Amino acid sequence: MKTITRTIFALLLLGLAACHNDDEEIFTSATIALEAADSITVQKIQGTVKAVNINTRQTTTNSQFDNLSSSMKLLRGAYQITITGYVVYLDNKSIQHTHAFIAYTDYCELKDIKSQTKLKIVLI
Repeated sequence: MKTITRTIFALLLLGLAACHNDDEEIFTSATIALEAADSITVQKIQGTVKAVNINTRQTTTNSQFDNLSSSMKLLRGAYQITITGYVVYLDNKSIQHTHAFIAYTDYCELKDIKSQTKLKIVLI
């Protein structure tokens, strides 16, 4: 009888351990924001974000921008991020310009459930 009770108790503990809810997420909701120089007012951005996971070399791209930021779901980790495209902006004399741009970082940690990073726009 003691053996049956011990076996049931062991199975009960094993069952409770198997039902443990591990909330550890492996993905991050990353927001990549662009920063423009103080002398310009950005009106529109059109471009592509390319995020390369440094460890796995997995590449993720996104072309959706909300004002000066783009959001994407990525595995948590270290990334190389490149954004290329075109920007329409007003200079300090309110003259409209369109230029190609690039924003780049060779190392960015996106390790929280909601991660953010900012990259400076470089006009080319």
